[in-house]
Amino acid sequence: MDWLDPAFGAAMALLEATTTPTSATSPSFPPNPIIKRKEGIQIVRTSHTTLTTATALIASLHLDTIKANRKVPDAKRRKQWDAIASDTNAALNQLGQTLVECDSMDISDVFDVFFELKTHLVILTLIPASKSHLIPIIHQLTSSVLKFFNLLSENIEKDYILFLLFSNNYVNDLISLPGFGFRHSESLGPADGSDEGFNYFVTLLKNLSNKLNRNSINFFLNEHLEDFPLFTEALALFSSDERMVRIAARTVTLNIFKVNDKSALEFLENTVDAYTKLSRVWEKEVSAIEKSILLNNKSILPKLESDIDDCVDTLLYFEDVFALEIPNVCDGLVAALVNGPIQTLTNSLSSSDALETQSTSLFFLTQLFTHTTYTPLLDATTDLLFSTTIKPHILQSLNTKPLSPSSSTILPSDAPVSLCVALLASIVNNRYISVDVLKRCNICPRQTLKTRMLVDSLVAGTTTTPTGSLSGLSTLSSGVEGLKGEAGGSWYDEALVGCLIEVLGSTAGIRPVCLELTVWVLGMLVGVQAGKKGVLLDGECLDMLLKFHEKWRNMIVALVNDGVDLVVDLLEYETNQVVPLDVPRILQDTRLLIPRNSSTPKQPLSTSFANEVRDMSFLVRIWKLTSQCLVKLGIPDKYNTPTRIQKVEFDPNAKVINLDSFSTQPCIIQQDKHPQVNGYFVFDATTFLLTVPDPLAPGQANVTLSKPLQCVTAILSDTSPSTLEIHYQSLVFADTKKRGSMFFWGVNEVDTTLCGRMKQHGGM
Repeated sequence: MDWLDPAFGAAMALLEATTTPTSATSPSFPPNPIIKRKEGIQIVRTSHTTLTTATALIASLHLDTIKANRKVPDAKRRKQWDAIASDTNAALNQLGQTLVECDSMDISDVFDVFFELKTHLVILTLIPASKSHLIPIIHQLTSSVLKFFNLLSENIEKDYILFLLFSNNYVNDLISLPGFGFRHSESLGPADGSDEGFNYFVTLLKNLSNKLNRNSINFFLNEHLEDFPLFTEALALFSSDERMVRIAARTVTLNIFKVNDKSALEFLENTVDAYTKLSRVWEKEVSAIEKSILLNNKSILPKLESDIDDCVDTLLYFEDVFALEIPNVCDGLVAALVNGPIQTLTNSLSSSDALETQSTSLFFLTQLFTHTTYTPLLDATTDLLFSTTIKPHILQSLNTKPLSPSSSTILPSDAPVSLCVALLASIVNNRYISVDVLKRCNICPRQTLKTRMLVDSLVAGTTTTPTGSLSGLSTLSSGVEGLKGEAGGSWYDEALVGCLIEVLGSTAGIRPVCLELTVWVLGMLVGVQAGKKGVLLDGECLDMLLKFHEKWRNMIVALVNDGVDLVVDLLEYETNQVVPLDVPRILQDTRLLIPRNSSTPKQPLSTSFANEVRDMSFLVRIWKLTSQCLVKLGIPDKYNTPTRIQKVEFDPNAKVINLDSFSTQPCIIQQDKHPQVNGYFVFDATTFLLTVPDPLAPGQANVTLSKPLQCVTAILSDTSPSTLEIHYQSLVFADTKKRGSMFFWGVNEVDTTLCGRMKQHGGM
């Protein structure tokens, strides 16, 4: 039926009467499909005429502007541009809403007219393909076109309609149109995504990728130009400065891989070289961070932290690709990563590159092992690191001297050592590396090796002996006799373990977190299980560790003998710390590579006392760490405690103690409203003790109060400066001056350690 049929006017009048309520209570009726069909066809024809006219006017005005050699149109032409933009935007909005409504009502005739008139082709001609920057309404036109196609791609449910829209390379022409293609030189949107049209373009790519399936993906392959515009445009978006744009780009590529279409994947690998381009994204990000560090400008630290987070996000994206478990995709991406950025990072460790380059490589290899669970990639990277050409340089990095304070680099002073230890920790902590690879590289954790031996003995086929024992398990002798290397030597790398022990012998420039990671790695490689006995370390490594531990212990004893109470305070605090080491959190911390960024820098303690505190705190912590290392390696307890720091023999449940066995201080004790009594304050490393002498037993005292030190808060009395109030639960006060003998010390720029010790007060 012709859209000029006289009956159409009556139908429109009837439509207005039924859709326009006469009162607030007038009922609403669903649209009539017959009326909607006629209305839809009319709107399609009217919109087609409007858009065709707009296309001709745009071409004419564009040509006039070029001929007049104007950079911008004059006022008259600008008014004409604005009128065209307004009419075009209204026509596209009305057309898009009509098509969506007709799709929901299953009215196919409207789409037949739409495709018969080739209105979708006319829409693409609205934007000139050359010198479009001369058109002042180019952004408005592009935004209108993108909104139209976003509306269709989000709401059209009929597959055959989308197939008609995607066919004949139309969808590829739409994505690659120079007016808004991001990878083209005349791109509409800037890299920061601030332009509205650019955001619509990114949304369009994501919407189109959500419609992909085995039937529709072939429409996006442009075999004539050997291109995959949807993937190529998404790949270009990886370089955007806007985080949400990069997330959209990852979503688009993941949706393409998720279809798992054989022909499309072969096209991506052989023609587009997709996996190599994806690996270069991460390589460029790492290279940019390295260049920023070489600038040695602390003002860029905030941006540097953000760039590192983006680089880690790319690794997590690779992990999402591996999680799809598509063999061709996984193998292609692994090969591209190993032969590209990973090879570059490992080679930089053995070259004479700058310290910043080597430190950056160590850090991002650590992030790779921390965030990746795909075994083939981890195995290939581990083999590269522990090859004969790279491994010696890793050991050399462990022996690198800390940077001097006058160094111009923004890296931490212990960057080479701490980053190398972190890399080893990330490898040991990763449960997805093949045991065979770890054994071949001689860096297999001891417990993993024992478990593998047990499994191998079972898989090899166990037989039952007449006595009922399993002969296959006979090789698993008690202790460590069965843990031998392939050549019959130690199961661990003695050179590597020796270098780690030498780290514990450092005296300056090494951060405590580096020492804690070193002890943890040693415990994983050669440690014993809790409650087990037996010394697993021998030879030069054991002698070196005992030598360092004895050195730190003697220094502490010398300070104690000199009456330095500060050392005792620190020692008491450190020995009471039982917080386990959070290895994953440490490995993910950007402070391994760059210092903490702070808008309000801390006020440094410029006195000699501050330096003294830092030195003593470091001394106590490294002594404690070497003690823990000895315990993990099965060394007897007699090596662990300094001779002048005796172990506490007090029984928390005891009601009576022998005063001769403890150091005491006479005091006056008053509990609540009870009368005052003469008593003794007993010095103990872990417990707050108040006692009252027993008049019938000389030398004995009854325990009045026994509480752990961490549960006690001491506050000087407001009324009497010689009186110390004891509270059983820790309290928080705004006025820190009321803390009495509880005081803070800044140990270093990163940590603030709370040290508390009961002083000898004249009255209580």
